[in-house]
Amino acid sequence: MTAPDAALLESYLIRTRWFGGKGRPFEVEQVRSIADVPARQGRPSLTVYLLTVTYRDQDADSELYQVPLSGYPDVEERISHAYLGGIDTDAGHIHLYDAVHDREAMRIWLDGFIAAEATGTAQVDRLRFHRVAGSEPLDDSLISSPMTGEQSNSSARFDDTAIMKLFRKVSPGTNPDIEIHEELTRGGSEHIAQLYGWVEVEVEGQLLQTAMLQEFLATATDGFELAVASVRALLADPEQRAEDSGGDFAGEAARLGEALAQVHALMRSRFPAERRGAGTTAELADAMRG
Repeated sequence: MTAPDAALLESYLIRTRWFGGKGRPFEVEQVRSIADVPARQGRPSLTVYLLTVTYRDQDADSELYQVPLSGYPDVEERISHAYLGGIDTDAGHIHLYDAVHDREAMRIWLDGFIAAEATGTAQVDRLRFHRVAGSEPLDDSLISSPMTGEQSNSSARFDDTAIMKLFRKVSPGTNPDIEIHEELTRGGSEHIAQLYGWVEVEVEGQLLQTAMLQEFLATATDGFELAVASVRALLADPEQRAEDSGGDFAGEAARLGEALAQVHALMRSRFPAERRGAGTTAELADAMRG
């Protein structure tokens, strides 16, 4: 597909929640296609673009962003909220949409993960799909829907079976989110959403990991929200004891601490570990603060 011009992509970036350069002068300096899947059988075309964003301020740094776009010959009102604009191509005029919001485009990722179940890997154009051995089989009837509220990435759930996180800002090498979840999954942790697989691509000799697929925990409750609800119940009647008001969070906090300890112990057994004294720990903290 003919790449959209930089101005169209720049105007879209500043409208998104996940773009980290809002408030800084920038330009899309380079647009590269890292996957191009033609339209077929009622499905849209899909092109995954890698944008090099360069900032025009005193830092003058650059970042890589992943923008997958689905293309249609006609306007699709059902995903009008994800519309970027139209471009002229050799195949005619094409309307472009953010593919994460397009359930028809998301089927391409679903098909890739399903194809990888038998051998552990599958190729969709330049995208290589990996599956973790023994992970939940996927059905091709699953329907995707985008998740809301994320700040730095984009996720879509496939019914109540799985959730795929598409990394917007990418960098060469292994993604820590994938690496840690893979080790915890292979180590048998019961306290995480199991890793089902991930997607990667090679660009100019460098590996980029672009997405990960995990178990969707349909009945999970956010720990912070649970704690806030407990405090709210306690404050509703200050004269009532915490254990009587439903505001006693002690039991949940204890179980959360136990789960966290087990996860950390498993990580210590799966990754290199060392003991550090106060001096080296302080140096590490100072380095993190910049």
